[in-house]
Amino acid sequence: METRHGELVVGQQKVAQAMGEHMARSAPYNMQEPERGLTGAPPWVDERYKNYMQENKCTRPDQTKLNLRVDKEAYRQAVRKMKTNKAAGPMGIQNEILKQMPDRFHEQLCELMQLMWVHRHTPLPWKKWYFCFHHKQGDVTQQKNYKPIALLDCLFKLYTAVLTKMLADFCEINGMLSQSHEGSREKHNTMRQLTRITNAIEDANLSKQELHATYIDFENAYGSVDHEKLLATLKHLGVPAQLTEAIIDILGEAEEDSIQMRANVGDQVSEEIPIRRGILLGDSMSPLLFILYLEPLLRWLEVGNHGYQHMYATDKGLRGELSTSSGAFVDDLIILTRLMTGMELQLKKLAAFGDWSGLHINTDKSKITGVENGDRSIREDRHQGIKCGN
Repeated sequence: METRHGELVVGQQKVAQAMGEHMARSAPYNMQEPERGLTGAPPWVDERYKNYMQENKCTRPDQTKLNLRVDKEAYRQAVRKMKTNKAAGPMGIQNEILKQMPDRFHEQLCELMQLMWVHRHTPLPWKKWYFCFHHKQGDVTQQKNYKPIALLDCLFKLYTAVLTKMLADFCEINGMLSQSHEGSREKHNTMRQLTRITNAIEDANLSKQELHATYIDFENAYGSVDHEKLLATLKHLGVPAQLTEAIIDILGEAEEDSIQMRANVGDQVSEEIPIRRGILLGDSMSPLLFILYLEPLLRWLEVGNHGYQHMYATDKGLRGELSTSSGAFVDDLIILTRLMTGMELQLKKLAAFGDWSGLHINTDKSKITGVENGDRSIREDRHQGIKCGN
């Protein structure tokens, strides 16, 4: 395996250490250090962007009737949903064993999690993760050709599953999430998103309007989430302080109480490395946290009426004009506009949000396309000069 300094190392222990250092200190991961230069006000309220952007006004949910707690039914539901045939985490406890434990054990574990919720404290041994690596393709000595997969302890995943259900219910009941986001939400799916985009394409075909679409792929999406910006976003959206404090506790405010990661190769592991940046695949809370991290951008794309304006909508008389500005499915994003000038403005918003949030566009996997007169592809030269990256 080639190290981050270009040296070749052999043996499971050395390879594990090289992979751990790569995850901690090399792009695009840099998990040990938050990204530099992400200071300042969020772009949707920044004076520098007032010439072509308007403030994204956040409607805060009603928190006067909150009933946030870890109750026994939520705990039992989380246990029932635990999947089997999954690799065990660092403690070596498999989901099958946990699910078969007697009722008295689960009563005491539920009481422990209730205390953890009240005192906002997650046991440090629960916050130790392993990373295994799956070779995707290409040169086996290049670390970039491996996909990191996090192995978490089932006790940690059970606790975060209870908190995820609590956070998701709050978001849905209060209408906090944009209708354009269909990923990792109950009663939402890819079919709804495909129908949404197909409706816009068919409308453009019938009305002979132009339709411009930009498909966005975020580079290292989960791993690029800045912890401070995530917490600022949660507060901006109106997530209750109890939940925000619990998330702070899980992520950790300092190196000594943050999640600790080890790279695992064969039967060898690297030294522990504190995770100070990113949320990781493998935990049920991560998709919802990423959705919330992206939520201000989706709301901001609605501002200015730059989305595709549908000419044919069956409920136009009741609901008024129908506009589709974007469609998202967790970390996949499409932006729609009727005019190229509108797309230019929307992509400026995307770039500004990316600079602030730390989410960078993978330009090799992102694409701008469109149709004109309803049935003919727009020539590529008409999209020249439009950037879909930051």
